[in-house]
Amino acid sequence: MFQTVALPQLRDMRKVLVPTDFSDASQVALQYAIGLANQAHAQIELFSAFHLPPPPAEVAIVPASGAYDELRADTEAALKGLASEIADQCIHDPIIRAVKGLGSDEILRVMAEDAPWLTVMGTKGATGLERLVFGSVASEVAKNASAPLLLIPEDARFHPLGPVLFATDFHDSDVEAVRHLEAWSREPEDLAITFLHISDGRVPEQFEQAHLEQFQTTMRQEERLPDMRFELKAHPDAGEAILHASDSGDYDLIVLAPVRRNWLMRLLLPSVTQHLIHAATRPTLIYPATDNA
Repeated sequence: MFQTVALPQLRDMRKVLVPTDFSDASQVALQYAIGLANQAHAQIELFSAFHLPPPPAEVAIVPASGAYDELRADTEAALKGLASEIADQCIHDPIIRAVKGLGSDEILRVMAEDAPWLTVMGTKGATGLERLVFGSVASEVAKNASAPLLLIPEDARFHPLGPVLFATDFHDSDVEAVRHLEAWSREPEDLAITFLHISDGRVPEQFEQAHLEQFQTTMRQEERLPDMRFELKAHPDAGEAILHASDSGDYDLIVLAPVRRNWLMRLLLPSVTQHLIHAATRPTLIYPATDNA
C-alpha cells in the first residue's frame, strides 16, 4: 500500500525522490530508482508538480481555484495508480507527493528543504502542458541541485554498481560522495572508482599533478574505501574528455561533484555538467561539492 505522507517511524529512512511526468523516460528512471532504493534499503517517494498553462498574453484572467483542485486530484490519482503498480517491487511502501508549481522550482525546493538521500530523474520525456517537460527540467535541476541527483538516460537498466568514473577537481567532500556510493553496491569490494582530473591548461600541469598526488594521499587515508585509481589527462574541453573516458571504459556510472558557480564564472567557463546531461549515455550522479576547493 502507498502512503501520501511519511510516517513518523519512517522519518530517518533514506528517501529516493523520483519526479515523474508519467512519460516513458520517467518510467525508465523509476525502474532504475526502485532497484537502487531496494539495494540501499531506501523508500521511494513519487513526486509530480502540476500547474495550469499560462493564458494568452492578451487575456488577463486568474485561474479559478476549482481548476487547480481538479488538477491536483488528477495528479494524485495518477501518482496513486503508479504507486500501486510498483508496490510489489519495493521493499518499503512507496509514498507520493503532488504539489502546485513549476517542475524544476518544486523539485529544487524539496531537495533543499528535505535533503533526500537521492533524487532520480530521466533526462528526456514530455507529456501534456500540465506535466513536466523533463529535458529542460532535468537540466535546470542539475544546474542548481543542492542534494545528490542521479540522471538516467533512456536505455539504462539498474544493476549493482561496479566500475565508476569520478570526475574530480580535488574537493574534500569527494569522500562523502564515495561513501554515498558504497550503499549502491551489493558488496563493497565490487565498487571500483577511477578518479579522473582534466587539466585544461589554465593551471600548469606540474601543479595539477601535485594536487592529484595530494588528493590521492588524502583519499587513501580514509577507511572502508573501495578500490581506487587516479588519472590526470590534458584536454582543453573537460566535458569532451570525460565523455571520451566514459565511452572508452566499461563504467556503470559517471560522477560529477560541481561547485556552484557565480554568474561571472558561468559566463566565462563552459558547464561540464550541462554538457554531460545532454550527451552522456550512462547514468550520471551530480553530487554537489560542500567545500570551497
